[in-house]
Amino acid sequence: FDAHGRLILPHDISPKAVTGIACGAYEYSERYLIRKWLPQNLDVVELGASIGIISREILSHIEPQRRLIAIEALQKLVNLAKSNIGAKFASRDWQVEQGAIAYGCDKVAFASGAEHIAGRISGEGTQEIKATSLARILDNFGIGEYSLVMDIEGAEHEVLRNDLESLERCRCVIVELHGEQAAKDTLCRTLQDV
Repeated sequence: FDAHGRLILPHDISPKAVTGIACGAYEYSERYLIRKWLPQNLDVVELGASIGIISREILSHIEPQRRLIAIEALQKLVNLAKSNIGAKFASRDWQVEQGAIAYGCDKVAFASGAEHIAGRISGEGTQEIKATSLARILDNFGIGEYSLVMDIEGAEHEVLRNDLESLERCRCVIVELHGEQAAKDTLCRTLQDV
């Protein structure tokens, strides 16, 4: 079907998103950075799995004995990610779990994005999602040194403000930044200091 192999897409996905996926433009920069910089010999935590396209790129790149733990807030996307990853990597060690990265709360309001392949924490969200943190994910899955791939629609800043200790075991971070340029600059400086 596309540059990523056969995929199951949401029924309500926009035509623009379908075109981007079909021609290989969807998350092109993240896929490039994974191929160029992601260590092959480490487990990977992916925050913001969407429908599993980046998850599949990660599993194509890392050594077969390495694990992928992918977190996605929207249950319909968790289900699609599991189907899309399983179709290509059934024998590999991977898991997709539902959760939203948030701190200081048990649940968050979450809204679907316009393309129906992403969403974000919102005061007027359509769903309540169980909150989790990077530290909790690392503990739950017994992860030591790892790489982090993160595209969580603006919550990247929260991870750096609240989970610096967990980042000490992280050897590589690939992150899509959202928000104002000043916030992106601060985020980059914080990552350099870790």
